[in-house]
Amino acid sequence: MLVVEFCPPEKRHIISVFKLLQDLLAPAKTKGKNQFQTLMELLPEEHKAKWMAGAALNTGEQAMLSVISTAMSRLNTFLDSELEQSATRS
Repeated sequence: MLVVEFCPPEKRHIISVFKLLQDLLAPAKTKGKNQFQTLMELLPEEHKAKWMAGAALNTGEQAMLSVISTAMSRLNTFLDSELEQSATRS
């Protein structure tokens, strides 16, 4: 949702989503907060992404990292497929 809203059209693809998730795995600069919480704080209260985040904003860092890692592993399937298609088009 955030990639579609904030990225320019040429960056609105699954690789940008994967990179965003990678960035969220990096250590946060603010003690006691993870990158996901820091990102969500930048959004206005009424933003849909913040609503959808719900309880995830208050979960422990290890649980959040586990969710993000799982999402990345699921995206890998699509990335591998995309790379295969690109290779056959060349």
